[in-house]
Amino acid sequence: MKLISKNDPISCITASEKSFLLAHNSGIINQYGLPNAVLMHTIEPISSPGGVDISFRPSIGADVRALAFNQNCSRFAMIDKSGRLFCYDFEANNDDTNREGKWLSITKYQDVWDIKWSSDHSDYLAIYEKNRVLILD
Repeated sequence: MKLISKNDPISCITASEKSFLLAHNSGIINQYGLPNAVLMHTIEPISSPGGVDISFRPSIGADVRALAFNQNCSRFAMIDKSGRLFCYDFEANNDDTNREGKWLSITKYQDVWDIKWSSDHSDYLAIYEKNRVLILD
């Protein structure tokens, strides 16, 4: 199995007991199951808006700088090279694609430099933005 492409190198990785995420420079994020590294999800960036608000979804070339799974691996958060925060929910239904998984609408956090999910509650996310710490639910 080929996990790395010479044309689209890995920019970030995170792992849990169940799976790991590989983010590529193009903005594509792949989730692989452990222990066999079986591809579970491919999350592609947005190429054209098509009249839909996409400000809460990363665009092509997002260049991920940080990734983190929540406690039960149902969501992940990411920060791109511009410091914008994005969150993805694997269990949510996406009406646009009729598939499981969708980006959550979080648009007001633009200068995030670190993220940390709660170890005892899967919905709490701490973000470090500029000179403050915020807890999101």
